[in-house]
Amino acid sequence: MSTKLQWLVPCYFDVDENADADEEIILDITNDVKHILTLEISEKKIEYGHNYGLKTFVSDEVEKVLIKILPKFRTGLVNSDRIQEYIMENLGKIYLYFNVDEDYKKWHYTSGIVIIETHLTRKTKIPSRDQIKTMNSIPHGFLQSYHQYNALQKEISFLFLSALHLTYPTTSFMGLNSTFNGGIIHFFSGKRHFYENLKTDVFMHHVLITQSRVENLKSNLSGIAKVWNCNLWSLKRYLIAVESHVDDMDKLLDLVYALEGLFEKNTSSDFIKLFCIIHLSKNKNEARKLKAILDSVFKIRNEIAHGGFHYRGYEHIKVNGKEILSQDLYWEMKVIVSTLIIMGINRILQNKDIRNLNFKIDDLYDRIYTS
Repeated sequence: MSTKLQWLVPCYFDVDENADADEEIILDITNDVKHILTLEISEKKIEYGHNYGLKTFVSDEVEKVLIKILPKFRTGLVNSDRIQEYIMENLGKIYLYFNVDEDYKKWHYTSGIVIIETHLTRKTKIPSRDQIKTMNSIPHGFLQSYHQYNALQKEISFLFLSALHLTYPTTSFMGLNSTFNGGIIHFFSGKRHFYENLKTDVFMHHVLITQSRVENLKSNLSGIAKVWNCNLWSLKRYLIAVESHVDDMDKLLDLVYALEGLFEKNTSSDFIKLFCIIHLSKNKNEARKLKAILDSVFKIRNEIAHGGFHYRGYEHIKVNGKEILSQDLYWEMKVIVSTLIIMGINRILQNKDIRNLNFKIDDLYDRIYTS
């Protein structure tokens, strides 16, 4: 006997104009998940769910892990039941006695869906219908399994989101699209099903998935999996900055914190700016533009952090001699931080003695000098 775990959540993921929005994208990340379970990730400092709940899992019991993506619907022949049909096809019929809100039946047909699907060799004793109806009679053993499975699914989801956002640092607009919490967790074992709400909005940040870079996504995911037990604090802060759909400029602070976390404690903003300029600019013109962006970002960061100003994202500010919306700085910073995080991960991959996702002054010297 085995156990199938599924976590179905709404998403705001688009695909190329030439791609079919009703064509499911399926990523097999089995080997990556099997690998992270060899790294004693329950002991790592960074938590995405509940690290202690990961203690019981071993690599060999993972049979298969799939990420299934039904992108947002954009154009074409309208099927107003596409979401409900997709949920039924993957999760089956959800009976009323389960503790699941029926708001999922009202999800708009244009919504996207992600399913994190994990198959384990272990058997799970799922409660009977009568036990589920009364709730107070749910066996303690199942409750333990429930929390362990939730921890595993959340860990897998953030591994995937890390690779997704670093591969596709999509730019968009603030506050033009509504977001919502949603999600259903499903366990199946021994011919019994269990469903419950497990809502989130962390998949609701806009991502444009280009088919030509799906192999890059898989490669990045494997690279991140190799260092998943390292101190990736800046990566976690970056994921906070790109959760949900951005609706205020406080998310810019999370990007700045993620950037500052890539350097040693008390590193000056001037050094951080210089490091970014040297590593990310190809010529003087790009360097001047990048410096102006970073100067404006740190100015806003200080104004927000010290309580002097509140930015909505629609204020007009002047950068590089032209007026832009303040939110434009968020999208610029998103690309800058994602590029540096990828550089930092590659640095760890190339040197087994490095365990922290950060840069030191020697990394700047290495960039400037050849000897």
